[in-house]
Amino acid sequence: MLRKAKVSVRFSVVGGATVTFGDTIEVSLDCCVCHRCHRTVIFEVGKVEGQCTPTGHAFPGKVMGKEAGQIGSTASATYMLDYWYEPFQDAKYADRRKPEGRPNWARVPFAVICPSCGQSNKASTQNNIVRPWVCHCKCGQELYTELEEMPVLS
Repeated sequence: MLRKAKVSVRFSVVGGATVTFGDTIEVSLDCCVCHRCHRTVIFEVGKVEGQCTPTGHAFPGKVMGKEAGQIGSTASATYMLDYWYEPFQDAKYADRRKPEGRPNWARVPFAVICPSCGQSNKASTQNNIVRPWVCHCKCGQELYTELEEMPVLS
């Protein structure tokens, strides 16, 4: 059955910083191809399927849309996903892992241009980091602070 998911991030950056969101995201999903729960699936905007890791096989899903931007000091991005899910039993941990059919973790990459030195800083956010999280440029300039869990999964 076809399922839909939305992966969203929103945070404030320091004045003058510019954020650009990547076209690749990682999402933890149950894979009905290899019958394993909590697989990290890599999705890239424009690709017709995802990639299940660590095996590398094709995952039946894709990014259906990406909305990203920055208004003032607020940067945000939303990725809309469609993916196929069928109930199954985990091939390795049948007694310990039960498929849920929905995402439970994600990582969203982005770049932040420092307002002090102009350097582009690669960064990402994911659900399982300790917050508050403060990111600094190599020059010492604070770039942004995460206070709440992100990405939001729905």
